[in-house]
Amino acid sequence: MHAQHKPATKESTKIVFHTVLALACAALLVALGWFVAGGAQARATNGAWLAEGWLALGAFAGFLTTAFLTRRGRIVEWAGIFCWLAVLAAFPIVHELSGRTFWPYCLLTFTFLFAALHLGGFLASEIGGFAHDGFIERPIRIAGISAIVFVFGIVFFVFREGGPILWEKGTNFSIGEFFGSSEWFPTSLGNKRYGVLLLIIGTLSVTVVAIVIAVPFAIGGAIFLSEFCSGKLREWLKIIIELLAAIPSIVWGFIGITVINPLIIKWFGVSVGLNVLNASVILALMAMPIMVSIGEDALKAVPDSYREAATALGATRWQI
Repeated sequence: MHAQHKPATKESTKIVFHTVLALACAALLVALGWFVAGGAQARATNGAWLAEGWLALGAFAGFLTTAFLTRRGRIVEWAGIFCWLAVLAAFPIVHELSGRTFWPYCLLTFTFLFAALHLGGFLASEIGGFAHDGFIERPIRIAGISAIVFVFGIVFFVFREGGPILWEKGTNFSIGEFFGSSEWFPTSLGNKRYGVLLLIIGTLSVTVVAIVIAVPFAIGGAIFLSEFCSGKLREWLKIIIELLAAIPSIVWGFIGITVINPLIIKWFGVSVGLNVLNASVILALMAMPIMVSIGEDALKAVPDSYREAATALGATRWQI
């Protein structure tokens, strides 16, 4: 019985020791941050320095040292949990330093300590040569879950801001008018109207014209890259296409305003070049790199046996 409890006691002692070590590093960095930020003078001038950030830096140093010394990820994780609880208990002290309220402090310390724990443990495991998959898998899993949470959060906030029009007084909202009316006056004081018919028509028009422009060029580019291009030319073209696909949409919008807009005014003799054609050209330019890349991958996925069989039957290269 004594032999069974001895390893557990030893591990508990290690957890306490490394928790104290991480907290000591965190306290030293907080004190350093208080000194660098100017102490009471910074607080008096409403310069609320980020005490939690200095705390996270110190905790990172502590967790990194702990991981190197113990080489056991589980001990580092328990030390991280106890560190966070101790940091929460020290809220009155940090509140005097930064003036932050409890819940923002709680969220910031959890986020910073979580990042410090996993970054320190990951670096120690990579450099020190011991394996603990939790330092890699857990942040990836949380990142995947957070993406779903953010999507639902966006839907929630959009509905929270736009939902009141369904029961707001003086709106007279109806689904038929919403989809069938072209009147859009959301800021009217006496008669607010929400009609998205023109918005839907405009979206469909831009989409259809963009497809007409983009699809032929995209298919042609994919066929050229897959069947006729080879060597360094193909590599360079692939790099250029990937770079074009990575251009942010705001950059394409700026090109539409500064480049496409004057060209449409000049060529078609219209007074304004910000129209369906402009938006369709920009949307086609945005979609073509992605369509070319996907089409080229799809053509490359065709088995070589099909090509060889077609060649044996007398098909030309264009027919294949």
